Amino acid sequence: RLYVPHRGTRTDLQRGLLPAAGPGETLFALDGRGQGESLPLVYNVSEEENAAYGADFFYACCGSLLGEPLLGGAVRDILAALRLLRASGYTEVHLEGCGRGAIRAAFAALLAGDAAASVRLRHALLSFEELARTPIHRWPFSVMPPGVLRRFDLPDVYRALGARLTLEDPWNAAAECWPEAQARRQARRLGIPARALRFREAAGPA
Repeated sequence: RLYVPHRGTRTDLQRGLLPAAGPGETLFALDGRGQGESLPLVYNVSEEENAAYGADFFYACCGSLLGEPLLGGAVRDILAALRLLRASGYTEVHLEGCGRGAIRAAFAALLAGDAAASVRLRHALLSFEELARTPIHRWPFSVMPPGVLRRFDLPDVYRALGARLTLEDPWNAAAECWPEAQARRQARRLGIPARALRFREAAGPA
């Protein structure tokens, strides 16, 4: 199992977000660019909470200006990790992501094809459209592909992942768990398959 954290492996472990390995499983966690141990500290801002103008924001802005979005690089990191695991003899890799990492993992799973046997996204955003319609939200610029809504949205990615996908306790624009009834209504409106949804936590902030 390959886990992509919300902010970083150490932080997710402290907050109880890191999954436990099951019997016969090996769990790997990846701090891709801008996460955890690879978080740039140029601006002397910690990874705690959403620092409005921290390193994550500035590096995402620079990437956008250069035509190399930070999200794209983060997805390449996951694809490289999947290739490394395959080359090391792991023939079945299950990809998991949480929060910000869930968006990275969703795109990586789509591009990786059958290199990811299953995809479990915990606290994933249901759509970028929701952010566009919300004046103030708590998702960082670094998870938003430039011009994405001109071409597609996250529900298109989720549908393309098909039966491999599990969406567990999705988050809304405020980065809080949707109440189950509201999440199911929203998913139905967006065309996200109901079979993908799982609910374990009560609504509210993580």
